[in-house]
Amino acid sequence: MVTVLDNEAIEKNAMAKMHIKDPSMKDVNAIIGRIMAGITSPKRFGAPNVVSVFNLSSQLCPVSPLHFIQCGVAPMTPVDPKYIQQTTATHLMRLLSRSDCMMTRPFRKYAPLQTDCLLSGLVLFQGEIDKSEAQNSI
Repeated sequence: MVTVLDNEAIEKNAMAKMHIKDPSMKDVNAIIGRIMAGITSPKRFGAPNVVSVFNLSSQLCPVSPLHFIQCGVAPMTPVDPKYIQQTTATHLMRLLSRSDCMMTRPFRKYAPLQTDCLLSGLVLFQGEIDKSEAQNSI
């Protein structure tokens, strides 16, 4: 399993969503750290349906040659926020399905006639969430 991250896309998201005028490598690395902490959290803290990184990758990669994972983060908040942003599962799912929440540039930038598609997805919520709300947001 390969996690694809793009510094330029991360910098762009940091400027647009976290309101950092000129993101440094420290800012980019902090975002990458949050992403990797989220990806590895099922393994580190345990989850009923994800027992290993291999299991996680097999759920996300429906065909074995497709082993590149693209990450999205929502909501993107500063590392030391002055307030806690509350949101709903439905709102998070809408945000995560948008290409501007992805930590890579859209494919169509390189091939304008191609469109992006989502083959498989896994959302890791942080905090308490109502399971029915998560199910209904799909």
